[in-house]
Amino acid sequence: MEELHLSLNELREVCLGAGAHAALRRLFFNRNPVGEWAQVAKLGAAFPRLEALSLADCPLRSLRPTPSSAGPAAAPGDHDDEDDMAGDAVQDVSCDFAPLLPEAAQEHTQYERRQLLIARLPNVRTLNGGGLISSEEREDAERAFIRYYMDKPEVDRPERYNDLVAVHGRLDPLVQVDLSPEKRVKVHVTCGEQSEVRCLHVYQTVADLKQKLESFTGIPAGRMRLFYVDQAMRSVHGPEEMRYPSKRLYSYNIANGDEIIVDVKQRTTERTLSTSSTGSTSSSNNNNSSSNSSSNNSNGSSNGVNNNLR
Repeated sequence: MEELHLSLNELREVCLGAGAHAALRRLFFNRNPVGEWAQVAKLGAAFPRLEALSLADCPLRSLRPTPSSAGPAAAPGDHDDEDDMAGDAVQDVSCDFAPLLPEAAQEHTQYERRQLLIARLPNVRTLNGGGLISSEEREDAERAFIRYYMDKPEVDRPERYNDLVAVHGRLDPLVQVDLSPEKRVKVHVTCGEQSEVRCLHVYQTVADLKQKLESFTGIPAGRMRLFYVDQAMRSVHGPEEMRYPSKRLYSYNIANGDEIIVDVKQRTTERTLSTSSTGSTSSSNNNNSSSNSSSNNSNGSSNGVNNNLR
């Protein structure tokens, strides 16, 4: 038998008797209320050639065997090291929804917790049904593991930490780089002949800015047009209209010394009158052209008649 399903059996302890079952390759142990890693280690002793182990929805609290569960009753093949997997041959592990690494649950993302698990399990090739763990991902995970434990007390560091330090050496902490935009910038606001320097909050929207500029420009927000001018790119890239009311200012990469130009929208009636006026002028010109053409045709016909009479 190479595959065994023991899921949903309400197993809190692993009692498989003496002896090893070397033929088993895949074991499904999902949704059993086993919470101690020493019980999982018994699976490694019973199935030494295990390659795939599924522990989804098992309430495992830690990878460290507790003294009560790793006592004299434990099988001789039990793993006492928190970093050993149940069986050296295990390459595929699924432990979704298991509350492992509770100390990292609040301060780290799911991706960072995955890194900590990969670093703890040196023989595992796939974790929680994902793709193969590449050598680059494993190295990144192991380095992240070292940095995670390097500032913790030595008594809290697992043995795996020392193994990885022997491979990668003692690492320097990562430099914290803040790439978030400045919250406030000083820009020139120009409206016609008026100009002033204003300190703007970059997380406000274009609509918010228009409302705040009403008192300065005397233009209602609904009739206001804004144009952003990047001083560094002014000679290459002209003013950019800030068309979208919900867009935040930082998305324009706005910086100190840049300029915002305020203009007024043309009223609809004004545009209509202008269009009508242009249309009338064009119509008049066309009529004049038609009249001139008719006159020329008439003159041409008259000349032709006179020539015939001669």
